[in-house]
Amino acid sequence: MSTESRKKRKHSDSDAQVPLLTRSEVWFDDGNLIVQAQNTLFRVSRGVLAYHAPGIVELLNDPERMVDHIEGVELLVLQDAAEDVEVVFKQLFHRKFSDDFFPSFAAVAACARIGKKYKIESLYEAAVPIYWKPSLARPREYNS
Repeated sequence: MSTESRKKRKHSDSDAQVPLLTRSEVWFDDGNLIVQAQNTLFRVSRGVLAYHAPGIVELLNDPERMVDHIEGVELLVLQDAAEDVEVVFKQLFHRKFSDDFFPSFAAVAACARIGKKYKIESLYEAAVPIYWKPSLARPREYNS
């Protein structure tokens, strides 16, 4: 047996894996707020978001919140699934749902969940009746 001890390499901060951030389809070059959910970034209008989501305004105005910036634009980090935030932002900024489009169960659930959490009443109120529709359980009745 060898009496020499093996030297371990010291790990530096640069050795840590930095998660790769990706841009969502919801990215407006003139947006003045970047929202991060998991590893996905969304660039949106703070004013439009404030109009629809009073709960997010509360987060933005929290005096305890650390303010970071990306590309000179304020960053807000949400602790929600990126897929859920994308569904909600597409609805708010792109109006992806319409009367003739029947969304997936996951999309409706995301709208109900995020709508309630961030006080997006119009989205929450639109999602809840669809969420409880008996036909939602039948796969042929909705798009994914």
